[in-house]
Amino acid sequence: MPSVFHKFYRFIFTSGITLFASYAMAQQPAPPNGATADSWVKFGVASGVKGDLNGAIAAFDEALKVDPKWAPAYECRGHALSLESKLDEAIADYTKAIEIDPNFQSAYYDRGVAKAQLGNFDDALTDFNHAIELNPKYAAAYYNRGHVYYFNGNL
Repeated sequence: MPSVFHKFYRFIFTSGITLFASYAMAQQPAPPNGATADSWVKFGVASGVKGDLNGAIAAFDEALKVDPKWAPAYECRGHALSLESKLDEAIADYTKAIEIDPNFQSAYYDRGVAKAQLGNFDDALTDFNHAIELNPKYAAAYYNRGHVYYFNGNL
């Protein structure tokens, strides 16, 4: 039987890859000194898509040095940390993104996925519900909310 961890959409299959793909640029060079936070996020996304999670995390760190209130950098770093199974750190980054932008629907969703992977189904349900409130057409949030209901015995 697959573990609970595998029952929930992960980074590659979530809105995260959509966010990553929207930022990624093929063969993008590292941003120069003085680059914007967005440039660093784009570089980090490109690194992550290529499988270089350490490089991605380092780029997101640079983005946050440039602009500590750049919510996409926290969400993207959360994705990379999640892929490294550092779920508590990922949750902290998603939470920071939400503190900066309370309407960041994918940060609620991603935090819900990480919480569900840890078996914290009640908090995951809260996050999926909030993501759905912000975007009633968020199919992946409905899908994973269904898994939470299932694991809680609410068929």
